[in-house]
Amino acid sequence: MRVAALIGLSLACSGPLSLAADGALPTYDLIIEHGRVIDGTGAPWFAADVGIRAGRIAAIGRLDKAAAKQRIDAAGRVVAPGFIDMLGQSEVTCS
Repeated sequence: MRVAALIGLSLACSGPLSLAADGALPTYDLIIEHGRVIDGTGAPWFAADVGIRAGRIAAIGRLDKAAAKQRIDAAGRVVAPGFIDMLGQSEVTCS
């Protein structure tokens, strides 16, 4: 529940692309663009880009004008930033 709340907060705060103090667009290490974002809250997917900076999700939204060192086109694919599917993953086996 805590993760879902954090994801919802990050999505609510990821409005339009904002400029840096010097007027430049933000730069990301990686942008995963054109994906179907699933946020883990149970809400339907939505089309968005995910910007990664220093190994962390820095923005979710429309990032087509932002600079990035690398871009991955995720058109037609699901992007699930910030949560882990905990179904079926275990290091303990039951006999």
